[in-house]
Amino acid sequence: MLKGDVISPRGVRPKLIIRSYNTRGGRDTREIQIHPILKAYLEAYTPTINARGKNLYLFPGRHGLNHIHASSTDRILREALQRVGLDEGGLIEKLRLHR
Repeated sequence: MLKGDVISPRGVRPKLIIRSYNTRGGRDTREIQIHPILKAYLEAYTPTINARGKNLYLFPGRHGLNHIHASSTDRILREALQRVGLDEGGLIEKLRLHR
């Protein structure tokens, strides 16, 4: 996901842009309303995003040159679920049902 899909020069966008190459089936670009709580987190994250300079990605990789990889994202999510005591299998199954 690119910074510009979430953050505009005026701040956090009201809608998240999901480009066609990131959608299932690679069809139309979509826009999704951003929840107010997520918007607050993104607004707090914006200075960090802007401090990275030319990196185009919302979530950069370890060395800040590219994007975070799916395997790293998966590991981070699983570790966070364990820390808060949630069953990752149940959550992942719920996420699959909502696709």
